[in-house]
Amino acid sequence: MDSVDKWHEEQVRKQTIANELMPTLIGKTLEEAREATNEKKLQHRVRILDGKGCIGTCDLQPSRLNFNVEKNIVIDIHLG
Repeated sequence: MDSVDKWHEEQVRKQTIANELMPTLIGKTLEEAREATNEKKLQHRVRILDGKGCIGTCDLQPSRLNFNVEKNIVIDIHLG
């Protein structure tokens, strides 16, 4: 198995974990969501905070959780 195959396999594994975790994070505080994400060793970032976009990078990380936060509560999450 070459390095690209290993990377892809790891991303699929992480995406599965992320997809299972995402519904449990909606309604949690940002700190609770960060702790849960860190426990699963997944990348995360805040993309929208109280209606304002946050600086992000254009790199694709298929298993990274992107949080939309209002008043310190996670209201939406997407991957990428």
